[in-house]
Amino acid sequence: MRVGGSSLALVLAALVACSSSGSKLDLPRDSLGRAAIVLDQDDENRSVGLTRGATVAVQLPSDAPGGYMWRVQDALDEAVLKLESTGYRPPLGGGEELGRAVLTFEAVGPGSVTVHLSYGPPDDPQDVTREFSFVVSVT
Repeated sequence: MRVGGSSLALVLAALVACSSSGSKLDLPRDSLGRAAIVLDQDDENRSVGLTRGATVAVQLPSDAPGGYMWRVQDALDEAVLKLESTGYRPPLGGGEELGRAVLTFEAVGPGSVTVHLSYGPPDDPQDVTREFSFVVSVT
């Protein structure tokens, strides 16, 4: 079967459009439009380096509709890193799957901080069922 040049060009254009349409994760962007560094449950105790204005997003399993949430356990040094936003992504497949809590942090100034997150009911910060930590160094 012979494919004409214009047909091949249309197929290639469609493939490029599909591949460049963006991620289904819709990753947060920093102030310069760069995609954030993204950590997940496999990145426990990971160290990341950021420049001022850059962001790191943490995506962790969460049952927000069931009343549980991730929160920053210890106060952050907000001269170095601040919690910029929190959100929830429902599970893609449904069923017994958990959704994802998304916490996005922005680098403010030079220094290093350890971020400790805890998971539990919102009305009792001492009732912790899971924890997650990571280190951010800002230059």
